[in-house]
Amino acid sequence: MKKLILVVGILTQSFLGFSQFSGVKIIKSQPVCKHDVCTYKQKVVSLTHDDNYIYGLKTYPNELIYIYNPKTLKIIDSLKINLPNNKIDVMYKHARGLTYDGKHLWVAYTDKEKIYKIDKHTGKVLGSIPGPPLPKNEYRRYDGIDFDGKYFWLIMSGDDNVELFKLKKSGKVLGKKKIDSTFSLGMHYNNKYIWTCIHDMFGKKERGIYIKKYSIPDLKFVESYEMRPYLEEGLPNGITIFRNKMYIVTIPTMNISIVKLVKE
Repeated sequence: MKKLILVVGILTQSFLGFSQFSGVKIIKSQPVCKHDVCTYKQKVVSLTHDDNYIYGLKTYPNELIYIYNPKTLKIIDSLKINLPNNKIDVMYKHARGLTYDGKHLWVAYTDKEKIYKIDKHTGKVLGSIPGPPLPKNEYRRYDGIDFDGKYFWLIMSGDDNVELFKLKKSGKVLGKKKIDSTFSLGMHYNNKYIWTCIHDMFGKKERGIYIKKYSIPDLKFVESYEMRPYLEEGLPNGITIFRNKMYIVTIPTMNISIVKLVKE
């Protein structure tokens, strides 16, 4: 009887596509701040990189960009950025997206519906372009941005709705598509794919916390990796891939980590 149950279980898992567990293994982890214990006001909400360093955006209660050594994950410097104050001090309206275009850093700022151009050496705001307009009277925010060498890709999420926007460098919206998920935090573009941290805690299809991969431009789902270690490490809040290594930041543990995607 036990053998029959085991065989049925294996057949069921294979039929449903669950014959392998896809997950995330933490390789190295450090606090996002300079202390062993970081406070909630020191959380990092987005990651990007240039040819040498990892950059992390901290936006509450004021804006800093931490600069990390990609091997040790230690902070080697920080940039103070003077973004305009929120109209209303609501956390989800703070800046929540960071990318690098090969010369400058860019920060997506929900409250102002703008994307700000930042000098990566001084933190000085050099200008801005319009971001996608947010629907009125809805809980919606920018939750990640990246640059593919020609265009910006920006995620807007909230109210169980995730949309990916394609933008010119002028800010003009070239198109948008929905991602089949309830909530997203962070995004990375890599070789015609996007990676994003998906929170489907209340989803009907696949409840849980995942790192998911989608193809561009059709936004077809490719694969997902469950954040099984999130109970100890925290929830993924930002993501970037640098020299074939994936980096994430997590809350409420306030850690930056190098992770490996595994299938067992």
